[in-house]
Amino acid sequence: MQLSEKKLDNALKDSIKEGSAYSAMEGVTGTYATPFALALGANNAEVGLLNSIPNLFSTLLQPFIGKYIERIGRKNVCESIVFLQRLVWIPIIFIPIFFLNEGIFLFILLITLSNILLSFASTAWSSWMGSLVPEKIRGSYFGKRNTIQSIFSFSTALMTGWILGLTNSILGFSFVFFLAFIFGLVSYFYLTKIPDVNYKRTINGKLNVLKSITDLKRYRNFKPFKRHMSLLSFAVNLSSPFFTVYMLSVMNIGYEWYGIVIASEILAKILMQRYWGILSDKFGDRSVMGLCNILVVFYPFIFLFVRNSFHLILVAVFSGIAWSGFDLTAFNYLLDVTPPEKRPSYISEYKIATGMALFLGPFIGGLISQYFSNTIFLWFSGLQILFLISFVLRGAVTAYGLPSLREVRAKKTMPASDVFLKTFAVYPARGISQELFYIHHEFKNLEKGIEKRFRKTK
Repeated sequence: MQLSEKKLDNALKDSIKEGSAYSAMEGVTGTYATPFALALGANNAEVGLLNSIPNLFSTLLQPFIGKYIERIGRKNVCESIVFLQRLVWIPIIFIPIFFLNEGIFLFILLITLSNILLSFASTAWSSWMGSLVPEKIRGSYFGKRNTIQSIFSFSTALMTGWILGLTNSILGFSFVFFLAFIFGLVSYFYLTKIPDVNYKRTINGKLNVLKSITDLKRYRNFKPFKRHMSLLSFAVNLSSPFFTVYMLSVMNIGYEWYGIVIASEILAKILMQRYWGILSDKFGDRSVMGLCNILVVFYPFIFLFVRNSFHLILVAVFSGIAWSGFDLTAFNYLLDVTPPEKRPSYISEYKIATGMALFLGPFIGGLISQYFSNTIFLWFSGLQILFLISFVLRGAVTAYGLPSLREVRAKKTMPASDVFLKTFAVYPARGISQELFYIHHEFKNLEKGIEKRFRKTK
């Protein structure tokens, strides 16, 4: 199906609306899953299981997902699976009311089912959007889409923290999860409005895209990218679920401050998303991804020196800046290095590798955190030792894997060091100077207008 320019424009707008509603849901369900588990009495090992077991089963099913999507169709699979995934949250809403004693194990079971369904849906959605969004605007479009999504995540994350702090009861989770369920249904409604499109790229009207020498070089980047992302996912997820545990259980900041910290991170994403999208279109996904990858390495190291809520907000802003660019460009790069006609299978293969890392990371991280719970190393203790291990692994993985990735989309490329200089020095300074010039110009016009009126009055 080929779309006219008007239909394509409407489809892209509906995709933004769908993503916005989903982000409002995810701002509750994703952000507050671990706090809910802690409220149910989960320990570090159980938090690790909550963040690892769902990824294990999602990964085991990945070999069947790609072929299933190619046979049934991306839109059909995505719509039906998304609807089922929304329904899974109905029993989760009633856990604090009827199933409190078995709550943590039931929650892990339902989250596992939800993640399996999301894995099916996201594979179909990624292939679907890869064909729908024109390649030349991919960076700026997803930058804009992610910015709007982040606004909704920011609002719901902040609102949820306020509601939970106000209710000061585990029943508050039932209320906020119900709101998330409503947002999920709105997301599903807009998803059904987006048409599918099938761009079968050919060469001279005959040859398949894989027979192009240029494109063969492009798709050759898929394996090193898959390897790097799986190793990095392991290093990141070794510690990522336990930052929440550290904030709520060690620092005891409360749900209100937790909501503010999460909202600060999302706000940083809002401010940076379109900026990263423009830069990726200009200098390439690989360059921006490399820069953000280096920033991601230092997050757990900075977290070692956090002492109060103000420090948490600063670290959250740093995280938002780094992850907004990395997530955007990594997704675009995945679309760049996968052939359109076989994209569901390639994405499934990618998710198998990263899914195992997402399973092993939190699982091993939970065991390590339990083992070091009463240990002191240098001046670090407990979860801080886990953060230090994650920092070292992130650095080693980045030094090993990042140099093997090559730019495949942009004609003009730059090393990460040059991108860093332009991103945080040249372009901001240029933008500030342009704003100052504009303000000066407006003041001059205002001054001339006042003088003109004064002469007329005189």
